[in-house]
Amino acid sequence: MSKPLLPAPPVLLTFLTALLILLGAGHLLPQSIGEVRFWALDAPRYLSIGWTAAAAVAATLLFLRLQPKPGAVGTAEGGTTASLSPGRGATLLWLTLPLVLFVVLRSEYAFLGDNFLRVHEAERGLSSPNEVGIMAIFHLGTRIARSHDWGDARGVITLVSWIAGALFVAVTLAFARRSAQPGLVFSGLLAGGASLLFCGYVEVYPLVLAVGAASVHFAWRAARGDSPPWIAILLSAAAIALHRIAIVWAPVAVLPILLAPGTTVPRRALWLALVLPWILGITAVVATPLGGGLLLPLFGGNNPHYQLLSAARLSDFLNAQWIGSFAGALLAPVALLQVLRAPSIDRPTLVLGAAWYLPFVVLFFFRPTLGGADWDVLALASPFAALFALTVLPPAVPRAVVALSLALALPWIAAQHGDPAVARVRDLIRTDRGDYYRTHPPEMHLAMLFGSNRRFAEQEEELKAGAARFPKDPRYPYNLSALYRLQARWDLAETFATRSWQMERAYLPPVDVLYDVFRETGRREDQLLAGLALLEAYDSQREAVTKYLSERRIEQIRSEVEALRHLLPPETGPH
Repeated sequence: MSKPLLPAPPVLLTFLTALLILLGAGHLLPQSIGEVRFWALDAPRYLSIGWTAAAAVAATLLFLRLQPKPGAVGTAEGGTTASLSPGRGATLLWLTLPLVLFVVLRSEYAFLGDNFLRVHEAERGLSSPNEVGIMAIFHLGTRIARSHDWGDARGVITLVSWIAGALFVAVTLAFARRSAQPGLVFSGLLAGGASLLFCGYVEVYPLVLAVGAASVHFAWRAARGDSPPWIAILLSAAAIALHRIAIVWAPVAVLPILLAPGTTVPRRALWLALVLPWILGITAVVATPLGGGLLLPLFGGNNPHYQLLSAARLSDFLNAQWIGSFAGALLAPVALLQVLRAPSIDRPTLVLGAAWYLPFVVLFFFRPTLGGADWDVLALASPFAALFALTVLPPAVPRAVVALSLALALPWIAAQHGDPAVARVRDLIRTDRGDYYRTHPPEMHLAMLFGSNRRFAEQEEELKAGAARFPKDPRYPYNLSALYRLQARWDLAETFATRSWQMERAYLPPVDVLYDVFRETGRREDQLLAGLALLEAYDSQREAVTKYLSERRIEQIRSEVEALRHLLPPETGPH
């Protein structure tokens, strides 16, 4: 008697009920309860009902596609799964379809994290010590693109994101081909929200994640005995050269060398390996003052709302895991419990477990500067959580969870476009408790984000709201004056620059705006006085002034002031 093509009605009904609850929660849940936030679920509220319906249909189709086929060969756990055809045409299809989706679902705005900052750094060849390699690639690509008139820094970073996506898809296919349930593994790795990193995302992490995944793949193969271990080590070194965050995967690359082929790790040693990273993390946090800037304090610190175990911080961390891969967040702990029930663990399973567990523990202690907006670094372990779970657990439950993960990921990615991105980022930032927002109130940060994306009406709105809430803060009238300067609205630029300067006479940025206002309106004497004030401040406080004005800008002002000295009569000099 043959098996039915569709799952039994109760199974399908249970899945559809869970799907409805999951998508409905995004519309019905409040954005936060106290300091606990639910941003991993809320993307549907910013989209039309069509997107919610599309996510539901896509998830349902994936769920049905991953059902056992009649006559399929059983897995080791007794289940059956659809397989990926090894043919060349099928391989091309599996490689290109996700890439097409990455381009179609392109992340249009740089509204989260330090995205737009990366563009400026790529243009100027700047970077922090942690990301020298990837920023060097961005800078070189920008120079080449500009020399051939191919595009700008943002376009280069977007292209690198897509290239990283191509590499990640290839690694995902390689993992799937060698697994007992290829369709499930392939879908599970790509159906999480971490795939946003490959949708033209403007940040440093996409290529790091892709190369890190390749390193884990070859470490897994080395543990299985079908690849030399040095490939994984070289790829791990390459990932670390791109960004130091990849150090957390370095132990995974050397595991096949540390353990002889055929070695298994007994349960007692595994428990020690699970507990030790937490002990080291807590020790580092307590022993280092305030975590040394990289780790969150366990208690104390300057921000009581965002400590290691505070509700705001814990909810952001869990949200990042949830959105990175719902399947991984839900199933990896279950898979870990199953592994712990066995008397020992083999080398390949140990490699995949470590690829999730070590980064997960390290990132738990990490201090996110922007709170939930730093979701991309907090979620870097998510794809490996899904990979570990889907290779350990039998396929019955993971099929539904992978499909539900897709239902969450599609609205999340779609909400990075247009007006939904504007509305969503406003709500996300206004409820953020991260350290950055203690010195940059939400209105200030939102104004910066909107300005970087040329959403000037929204930028003006936020700056006016900030000026009303903080009437003594000179940054708001200054930024309004800078916006009006950009729009050549010289009367408003002068009004707000003057207001800012009168609040704080030592604050130089509004003087720079006034210099341009006087130049454009032909008021040469006032232009000369403003220029002399800027140059005098630069000559006496060079380091402070160059935080606001570039050396190139200073030289421009200097040359124009010298010209004005000769053109204007002596009595127009400084008083």
